[in-house]
Parts: sequence; C-alpha cells; structure tokens
Amino acid sequence: MEPDPIWSKEPDIEAIQRIAQACLRATGAERQVSVSFLAEGTFNKAYIITVTDDLRSFRFIFRVALPIYPHYKTSSEVGTVSYIRKHTNCTVPIPQVYFYDSSSDNELGFEWIMMDFIEGVRLGQVWGKLEMEHMPRWLKLLEILQDL
Repeated sequence: MEPDPIWSKEPDIEAIQRIAQACLRATGAERQVSVSFLAEGTFNKAYIITVTDDLRSFRFIFRVALPIYPHYKTSSEVGTVSYIRKHTNCTVPIPQVYFYDSSSDNELGFEWIMMDFIEGVRLGQVWGKLEMEHMPRWLKLLEILQDL
C-alpha cells in the first residue's frame, strides 16, 4: 500500500501565473493574469486564475495535483471530464479543460489542469438543506454520473 500523499513543497504561485500566461499567449491572447488560492483537497490544490483585458475579465481554475498514479490520474481526469461534456446533456455544469500537463517535469514540478471556473456551490454544502421532494432528482443525477 502506498503512503498517504503529502505536499513536499507548496506550489509556486508565480510559476502558476507564468504557466497560465504562456498557455494564453499560445492562443494569441496577451492579457493580465493574477492567481489566488481557492481550496485544498486530499490530492489537489485549486487556484483561481483571473484574466483581464481592456474589455472584460474571466476566471479559470488551475488545479495542481499530487503525484498519485503519475500521469494516469491527471490524464484520466481530463479524459473523463471531456467525455462527460461531449456525451451528456447534463444539467450540472461540466468545466471545459483548456490546458493540462500530466507530467511533473515542468516549471511547477507538479501535474496540473487549467479549466473553466464554474460559479456555484458544491452539493455537499447544501445537501442537508435540500427539500425532501428534490432528493430523488439529485439522487438520480448522481446515479447517472456514477454510471458514466
């Protein structure tokens, strides 16, 4: 059995900013990019990438992953999210993945995914507040997602 994952170092926010800028520059976009920490889970840390130009601003999630099943975990997550977006008409918003690196052999030293930021709250935060009449609908949706 593998040991519990631990962060050997903190992801460098300036490196995240440089990577995000380079990704956007590759699309022909020269924009201001700022990075702020959002949340941490067992295997990931999430950062908000805020991109601004003269007319608007928009956000991405930049998710940094611990090296659990290196390459395979990140590649599988990207493939799964892309598959769900393409093959379902799910009422739950599914982020689009724009850029990712499934290797830790990069400036950041970790695998990462850059995808849409989706406004909202996690189901776990509101589950206890849902009215009983809505529970079957949510359970059915979770069943569908689990079967994918």
